[in-house]
Amino acid sequence: MSNQDNKEEQLEMHLQNIDRYISFPTPLEAINSLSTEDKFNFLTDYYSTESLNYNEELSKKLEEQYQMLENELKQNKGEEYTKELIMIIITLCKTKAIDQIVDQVSKIHSDLRDKLKPYKITDFKATMTYQLATGNIAMKYNTILSQEIKNECISKKLNFEQIISLAMPFITNDFSVYFEIDGYVGLKNYETSKNKPITKEQVLQCSKKTIEYANLLLEEKIPPQSVMIFPSMMNQYLIIETGLDNYQIIGKIVAELKEDNRDKNLEFYNQILEEIWYVERCRGLIFHMFRQQMEMMEAMMSQNPEMMAEMAKNMPNQMGGHSGDNMEGIPGMGNSDMEALRKAMENMDVEMLEKMMPMGNFDEMLKPKP
Repeated sequence: MSNQDNKEEQLEMHLQNIDRYISFPTPLEAINSLSTEDKFNFLTDYYSTESLNYNEELSKKLEEQYQMLENELKQNKGEEYTKELIMIIITLCKTKAIDQIVDQVSKIHSDLRDKLKPYKITDFKATMTYQLATGNIAMKYNTILSQEIKNECISKKLNFEQIISLAMPFITNDFSVYFEIDGYVGLKNYETSKNKPITKEQVLQCSKKTIEYANLLLEEKIPPQSVMIFPSMMNQYLIIETGLDNYQIIGKIVAELKEDNRDKNLEFYNQILEEIWYVERCRGLIFHMFRQQMEMMEAMMSQNPEMMAEMAKNMPNQMGGHSGDNMEGIPGMGNSDMEALRKAMENMDVEMLEKMMPMGNFDEMLKPKP
């Protein structure tokens, strides 16, 4: 068995263990289904997939993706480009683009947390503020991604126009990229925070707050517009509330698991296991929605290839880039409106956005269920 096949088999077993765990109707039943030994092994397996070194993780990903691209190019000698080839190119260029913007996004996130502090996580203005920040990140990311795909096509003597036309449905609907960006930002920030002392009590506090927030999503107590971005927004609120980022928490849990004080840490393990049940339930909900949207986009692509070709032709303008002094891509908006929207996104200015939109005050829009 090759290393790649072995990794895929281990990942499949890892996912099966998680699915089996969250299949229990309550977290208490899930926890009680495991012996102390099982709890330790489950947590060790769960956190063994987490890398805690940015440069090592980036290098490993790029090496794997370049190898996959080379293998696919050897097999794909026909005139038509396969879906597998398109997805490998997107994944490779996505990793390279994220690496280029990770420091900028870290600064945006810092400013974002200051903007979010006046709001509760369930406030609609918190959602709008976060979406404006995401729009700002999307402008930067998509422009770099477009150039990386073009560079890769030139390097491998591939037809850029054809590749980008086929890639557009996947790129424009790839909301999961913002989770990936968050992950890389957190991992790089961990390089400076990993030596700061953190206690088990702080981990437990963060775990309980995570459960509180995750339950809001599962009980549909957040604005509908928040659902797709809620895990990322939740991470920012956890930093505001606790002062700790996700990788500091992971680092402490991994350290406790390495000490292997099973009986002494049983209460600690139970709390983390409860959090995992809630987090993975939320993750399943979000990725179910991702799959639905991807299927819709694939259907749209097959039914209307001319539209996809036109979208690709306008890339990167349509994805948030600049053409000369203009930012294009939203029907019905002139250059001055697009410039105002760009400034609103850069400044995370909800009030400016309210003035632009004819739909009234955001506070009255689609409030969460009581």
